[in-house]
Amino acid sequence: MQSILMHGLTLLAAKMFVQKKLRRESARDIVRQRLQPSRSLLLNFSCPFVWIRGLISEMKLSILSILLGLGMSVPQIYGLTKPAQFAAAARKFPRNLPAGIVLMLLATVWFVWNVNGEPIADFSVFKPYMMAGFTAVGILACIFVQDFLAVRGLAVLMLLLAKLMLDTGRPHLGDSPFVLVIQIWAYLLVVAGIWFTITPWKLRDILNWATATEERIRIGSRIRLAFAVFVLLLGLTAFRAM
Repeated sequence: MQSILMHGLTLLAAKMFVQKKLRRESARDIVRQRLQPSRSLLLNFSCPFVWIRGLISEMKLSILSILLGLGMSVPQIYGLTKPAQFAAAARKFPRNLPAGIVLMLLATVWFVWNVNGEPIADFSVFKPYMMAGFTAVGILACIFVQDFLAVRGLAVLMLLLAKLMLDTGRPHLGDSPFVLVIQIWAYLLVVAGIWFTITPWKLRDILNWATATEERIRIGSRIRLAFAVFVLLLGLTAFRAM
C-alpha cells in the first residue's frame, strides 16, 4: 500500500512538473511572438547603416575615385551654368546655420563611427566614454559655436574624407603612379581642414574673392571641373582593377 502511494505521488509530481514546464514554454513563445515585430523593425532600421559601414570599410579605389569625381563635378557645372546663383550660395555658406548643423552632425557621426572601429586595445575600456564625449562635443558645438559652424563642419569632413582617401589608396601605391594624385589631394585636404578649423573666416574671404566676378567663377569652375573629370577617368581606367 505504501509503495502504491509513493508511486502515485511520484506520478503526480512529474505531471505537475511537465505542466509547469509547458506553461513556461508557452509564455516564452508568446513573448517571442510579441517581440518579433520589434526585432524585424530594428533589423530593417539598422540595415542601411550596416550597408553603409560595409561600403566604407570595403571601399575600392576605383569606386572612391568615381564618387569623388562625380561629387566634385556637380557644383562646378552649376557654377558654369548659373554663376550668379552659385556666387550667392557660396557667399552665404560660411554663416549658413542649417547647413552648418547638418555638416557638423554628419562629421560627428562619421568621427564616432571611426572611433568605434579602432582596434586599439589600450582604449577599449574607455571607448564608450570617448564616443559619448565626442558625440556631446559635436552636439554642443551646434548650440554654442554657431559662428562659422558650416566652415567648421566642412573642415572636419575634409579631415575624415582625407583619412578615407589615404586608407583606400595606400595599399595600391605600388600598383600605379596615379595613386599619388589621390594621396596628395588627401594631404591637401588635411592642411585645408586644419587651417579652416583654426581660421574659419579665411574660407569666407576666399569665397568672396573667387566669386567677385562671373569670369572668376567660370575660370575656377572650369579648372575644378577638369580635375574632377580627370579623377573620374582614373577611376574608370587606371584604378579599374583596384
